[in-house]
Amino acid sequence: SPHQPPHDPDTVECLVPTNVGFYQDTTWSYHAYEFHFFWSGNAPAYQVRIINTIYDIQVRVDSVVTDTTFFFDAEGDAGLWTFEVRSLCNDTISSDWSEIVEFDTPLCVGLGSPSGRVGVKLYPNPTNGTATLLLNDIRGKTVVSVVDIAGRRVIARTIDCDGETPVSLPLEGLAVGTYFVRISAQGDSIVRKLVVKP
Repeated sequence: SPHQPPHDPDTVECLVPTNVGFYQDTTWSYHAYEFHFFWSGNAPAYQVRIINTIYDIQVRVDSVVTDTTFFFDAEGDAGLWTFEVRSLCNDTISSDWSEIVEFDTPLCVGLGSPSGRVGVKLYPNPTNGTATLLLNDIRGKTVVSVVDIAGRRVIARTIDCDGETPVSLPLEGLAVGTYFVRISAQGDSIVRKLVVKP
């Protein structure tokens, strides 16, 4: 694993990277992303970390880089991901982590949409009752499941989609917190985060 020096702001001013963002590089694949960030100093290196937050929280990337851009290909893995970066100012000093940027990998080509992109709307979110999942450009048998932060499935439904399908998710009785809605069809899947509030 990469060297992770302790943060000591009293010794060296080591600024947190800012303006963290990304764009999806669809010329390469539907699961490819290029991240970029800005640093006003002259840090020789940066530590980037990408985590798949679905089910077990899994660190997919934990790397030291020298450029302020970073390319990531999820290689077909569907999920909800987070990206963060910090400056490594010298051998012993690092900044705090940047703001977290969330992104998700889309369904693969071949689920009925000419572009290969599937529209998924989840509202209201956050919610304190029923949420509605609107599925566009998905056809055929589709499994919708809601999973809690510990990976336990709390709702599971199998439906037949026909282009534009609303799915009601009754959430009454669920504990306040973060859940993940997983939509699976024809061997592909996509995930959305859902927050249940008091």
